[in-house]
Amino acid sequence: MVRKLRTLAIIIALFAALFSKSAAPVQAAEGDFVRVSYIGGALCTTFAITIPVHITSNFAAPAPFTEVININGVAVASFGGTQGAGLLDYDGDLGVVGYPPQSFPYTYQIVATWGQFVVTANGVCYSDYSEPLVSIADSIAEGRGVPAGFELRWLSCSSAVFDAPGGTALATGEAVWAGQSWFVNPKPVKDASGKSWTEIFASGTINGYIPTSCIK
Repeated sequence: MVRKLRTLAIIIALFAALFSKSAAPVQAAEGDFVRVSYIGGALCTTFAITIPVHITSNFAAPAPFTEVININGVAVASFGGTQGAGLLDYDGDLGVVGYPPQSFPYTYQIVATWGQFVVTANGVCYSDYSEPLVSIADSIAEGRGVPAGFELRWLSCSSAVFDAPGGTALATGEAVWAGQSWFVNPKPVKDASGKSWTEIFASGTINGYIPTSCIK
């Protein structure tokens, strides 16, 4: 297990090295995109999580990269750099080794931002040196910028993600968990029964909805 954890640290260090130079924020050019998909083999411990992913990106100019790791709704680590211009296609990792020791189970959310594009990885770590539950928000769709006016808010409860206010849960099984933070529309809407719903940004081509009662 010690050897495996050392390997994880090396992998993440190499991944961070891909983004070693700083850059000023840029506007997304036409044709820019980021696609991220989970390729299996994630591992979590009391103080580390690594999620192997395949990343394809295309930027007209170098774009700033940041990654923030939230545990139980609290940011415990962050780093950043620059994503190179042109078409890039490679395997890497989301996550970090070395946050404060956690008790099980704990929820995590990794928010990775390339320029104006946001991709989130979410899930639950249940035990030491185990494979956590992993859900990457719309990993096959092109990333897109956070909609104007949306605010980053904390969730107080877990919920499936629905296709419309009072609609049906998404067939792909997306869900959010208590303790995570998401960009949401600050103006809730009501369904036919009067229940309040909040639009949530999931970085893909469409937004979903969750009960407003979960938003804090």
